[in-house]
Amino acid sequence: MDTYFPILTALQFVFYMGWMKVIEAVLNPFGEDDDDFETNALIDRNITVTSTP
Repeated sequence: MDTYFPILTALQFVFYMGWMKVIEAVLNPFGEDDDDFETNALIDRNITVTSTP
């Protein structure tokens, strides 16, 4: 029986997890402190303002 390791799937997973770390840093650049501003609320407001005609 031959062993099989999905190389491309593993590479895709590593690439995806790397981008998740980048996105996490972009969404919350200062960490999880209580005194930080909510970046998600700012992004949601920006989306609603720009999508209204």
